[in-house]
Amino acid sequence: MITYRIRLFGTQALLAAVLLLFGVSSAKAQTGRKFSAHNSSPSVNLESTRTSALPWETPAAPAWQYRLLPGAQLIDDCMMCGRPTYLLPMDGTFSLRLVEENPLFSTYAIEDISFHAGTAPGLYYKISGTGTYRVGGEVALIQTMSLEVEVHDGSTTKHCSFTNNPSHVTRGWPLIEIALDQADGNPMQFFRMTFVAAPIREVWFSTSHGFTPGVQPAPAEYVRGGDLVSDTGRLILLNTYLRGRLGLMPSPDPPDLGLDCVDILPGGEVAFSIEEDAFSETLGFINHGDVLSDRSRVIAAYSELIAPFRPMPPIVDPGLDALQVLDSGEIYFSVKNEFFSESLGMTIKRGDLLSSKGSIVKTHEQLLARFRPPPIPTDFGLDAVHVWPSGEIWFSLEETFQDDSLGIIRHGDLLSDRGEIVYRNYDLLRNFQPLEELADFGLDAVFIVSDATALSAGVARCTGMELLADGAIRLHWKTTGKLRQLEKATSVLGPWKAISPITLDLTFDDPEGPNRVPQAFYRLREW
Repeated sequence: MITYRIRLFGTQALLAAVLLLFGVSSAKAQTGRKFSAHNSSPSVNLESTRTSALPWETPAAPAWQYRLLPGAQLIDDCMMCGRPTYLLPMDGTFSLRLVEENPLFSTYAIEDISFHAGTAPGLYYKISGTGTYRVGGEVALIQTMSLEVEVHDGSTTKHCSFTNNPSHVTRGWPLIEIALDQADGNPMQFFRMTFVAAPIREVWFSTSHGFTPGVQPAPAEYVRGGDLVSDTGRLILLNTYLRGRLGLMPSPDPPDLGLDCVDILPGGEVAFSIEEDAFSETLGFINHGDVLSDRSRVIAAYSELIAPFRPMPPIVDPGLDALQVLDSGEIYFSVKNEFFSESLGMTIKRGDLLSSKGSIVKTHEQLLARFRPPPIPTDFGLDAVHVWPSGEIWFSLEETFQDDSLGIIRHGDLLSDRGEIVYRNYDLLRNFQPLEELADFGLDAVFIVSDATALSAGVARCTGMELLADGAIRLHWKTTGKLRQLEKATSVLGPWKAISPITLDLTFDDPEGPNRVPQAFYRLREW
C-alpha cells in the first residue's frame, strides 16, 4: 500500500493510493519515490511512504461483470388458463464472484442482478436479486444455478426462486448458457428463464462510415469512420490521433488513411493498421498490411505475418483486416486479398482467420458452418475478430448476406461462430443515436473489455500526486495493464466507487480533493 500524507494549512488529509491487481493476490503496488508538489495557493507537501503488509492487501476474489446476450429470455406461462405463452427478450447485468474452488468444482456468487424483460408499455418485468452458480465435474462438466429474485411487473412484486436440474455445460467458459425453471411457481403463472451471458463491461469498436451522434450531450459533433468508440456512447480515440503518431507526410495535417483494425496491448499501446500505403518521416514507407503502433513503431510488417505461409508466387502486401494480438505475442489476422500458401498447399482466403505461426485458426467455411448462407460458395471476408479464452470466435464480415434462418446479416453485425448474431450494428450504436438514415455503418474493428482478460500479473506504481488550483487531486500511474479505471473509497475496506471511465489514460483527476473529502483511498483496477 502506498500512503500519501497531505498538510494543508492546519488541515491534515490522508490519502492512500492502493493498487489492487484483481485476481492476483501476489501482485503489489510499488513506489520508491518521495516528492513534493507546490501550488501557488495553497501550498502542499506530499510525502510518499511504503507501509508493511496489511490483512486487507489480499482482497477477496473480485466480481466479474456480466451482460445478458441476445437469446436470453423470460418465459411467462400459464398451465391452466389457455392464454398464449409470452416469450420476452431479456437484457441486463449481474456480477459473478468466485467464493469456493476445489479440484472438481467452482462455486460462484451471483450478485447485483438487474434484468429487464419485455418492452414497456406492453408486458414488462424488472428482475433483481442474487444467486449461486456451480460448475465442474469429475468426468464431464456439469452446471447448476439457483436464483432468488424479485420480479416486478409495474404494479406488484413477486418473489421467485429459479433453479435447474444439473445439466451439461453447452458454452465454453467464461460464457454461460443455462435454462432455469421457477421452483415455486403455480399453475396460473409459471416463469422459465433462458440465461445467456458473457463477461462484458464495454464493447469498443470502429465503424466503416462516419455518423452524427443524436444523443445529448454528444461525445463529438461528428464521429469519423475509424474513430474508436464504446457502445456506452463514449469516444475513446480519434483516428486523427493514431495517424498523428505515425509521422505521416504532409505534416502536421496528414491525409485520412482510414483505420482497418485495432487491438489494445499491455501498457495501453494501441495496435492498428491503415487502409492505404503511406510514407512516414520516422518509420519510412509503411504498408496497409503492417501492424502499427501509437508508440510510433511497426509491431509486425506484413512480410513477417505472411512469411510462414510461404506465398507462391511471392506477393506484394495482401492487406490486413482483422487483428488480435495474444498475450503470447502470436497474432491472429485476416487479409484483404487471397493468396496461395506453399507451406499449407492451399489458397488463403479473405475470410480465413490466420495465425502468425503460419496456420489457419479457422477457415471462412468453419466460421460460417452454423449459419445458413446462400448455397453458392461465397467468401464474405473477415473484418473484425475477438477470440474468447474458450475458443469461441466473435467476428464481423466485409459483405452482407441473407441467412435462411436469421434473415439478413449485415457487415456491421457482430457474429459468433456458434451461428448466432451477438449484436446488431444498431445495438452497438444505440447510445449514440446516429442521425444518418443508414441501415448499417459497418464494423471494422472490435475490442471486448472483459474481466475474463484482466491482468494475470503485473507491477504498477503511483509516480505522482498533485493538488490542482481548483482543489482537485491529480494522480499519475505507471503500469503494464492494457486498460485501467480509478476507484475511490473513504475507507480502505470500501465500499469502492469508480471515479473514472475505463480508459487508456495513466493520469486521473479527482475533483473531490482534500477540501471536500478529508480522507480518501484510491485503487487502480486493470484489464
